[in-house]
Amino acid sequence: MKIFYRFVDRLVFAVGVLLFLQLPNFVDHYTQRLGGFYDAEKQHMERYSEIAERHFDGDMQKLLDAFEDSNVTAMKETGRELERTSERLEELEKGIDILENASFLRKIGYLVVNIDLNIARGTLKAYSPGMPLTKEGLISGLIGGVLISLLFNGLVKVVRIPFRKKRKKVAMQSERD
Repeated sequence: MKIFYRFVDRLVFAVGVLLFLQLPNFVDHYTQRLGGFYDAEKQHMERYSEIAERHFDGDMQKLLDAFEDSNVTAMKETGRELERTSERLEELEKGIDILENASFLRKIGYLVVNIDLNIARGTLKAYSPGMPLTKEGLISGLIGGVLISLLFNGLVKVVRIPFRKKRKKVAMQSERD
């Protein structure tokens, strides 16, 4: 039984290494997809910037105020949507800067807190696994192997607790007899 357990433990470690080895590659693919989304949003906003340039001396806030001051509900909603898009562009710029220039640990921290699930799903859908033999890839692979192995071993110990108590009771009863 111990041989089987050791085999499974090493297999779990290897799976953890392979899974976490994918992190740098996934981060790169996610960054590219996020950049594409940013470019599309920016082009969308540039059209409204041109309108602001022609009618409001380039002042986007005046354009937004005109939407808000309108009596037409659809115009007000369009203005609010433009404000949200503008805010989203600022967030995307910050995120792309982190994902392109920060340390790998900072990138992972950013993704844990700020990941866009739609972009992540799209990234996973188009993702093809690779074996990045970079420093980040090797370190994250090793960390993943250790973490998954620790989780596996912890789970095994938790599952064994009721059986140990049962064995102790049986052993104590056989000593009394």
